[in-house]
Amino acid sequence: MRLLGYAAYYDPKGDDEYLLEKVVASRGILLTRDLHLYRRALKHGVRAFYVEGTSFYEQFWSVAREFKLRLEVDPRCSFCPKCGGKIREAKGDEVAGIIHPSTLERYGEFWVCTSCGKVYWKGAMWRSMNKVLEKIRSGVSLSR
Repeated sequence: MRLLGYAAYYDPKGDDEYLLEKVVASRGILLTRDLHLYRRALKHGVRAFYVEGTSFYEQFWSVAREFKLRLEVDPRCSFCPKCGGKIREAKGDEVAGIIHPSTLERYGEFWVCTSCGKVYWKGAMWRSMNKVLEKIRSGVSLSR
């Protein structure tokens, strides 16, 4: 969600009360597979969506369909998957001491998180993520 440009908070260990407070404070929408939490959120006037599907693909498609999400990655409006910070474009000399020299030589575009400093580029993970998004967009083999 973050790489697609949507601010997202994830805490698998957060208790229900904490998660509901977090959603209310951020004026966000609770996405959950927990039916009890979903019903509790609605009862308290919290915007919530029960995520359908058993596989990751089905679940992501369920959310994308409901909220009409743009399923394209644009680093200019992405958030850091690690911490949720904003990502900005970076020059090769800025990331030279952080990433492996062969990565610096192979790729010409880099982005860095303004919060945690994580560096991103259009490498194998980028290609893999785009394959996943293409699969979700096409609706093919959603159960795999």
